[in-house]
Amino acid sequence: MHDTTLFQTEQSGDTIIVLPMKDMGEFEMASISADQTSAFDQLVKLTDGFNVVVDLSHTDYFGSSTIGLFNRLVAHVHVQSRKIAFCNLSLHEKEVVKITHINKLWDVKPSRAAALEYVANTALTGSE
Repeated sequence: MHDTTLFQTEQSGDTIIVLPMKDMGEFEMASISADQTSAFDQLVKLTDGFNVVVDLSHTDYFGSSTIGLFNRLVAHVHVQSRKIAFCNLSLHEKEVVKITHINKLWDVKPSRAAALEYVANTALTGSE
């Protein structure tokens, strides 16, 4: 659907699946070009009107800069009254989520199937 060196996307019904394709720690984020930052902005726009699942199965770690990018995506999706879930976090990513308490802002699910079910069911019922 939409691919950059940093993200790939797929569509499943009314859900966009975002797949970060490399680790996004602070060192990696510092080397990301302006073109890739622009690609993230395009990715955010691509999610207009869709639920979103961020599948982290291709990554092992993300840092605070990535949390900031993902928080922008979460806010964008929520403003549209849509749902977003994160899935397939590595042990390192789970530790970052635990330490930062970001799980209070992000819905984290163990698998892509669980995340897809979550966004579909909550979008239909309007409940969490």
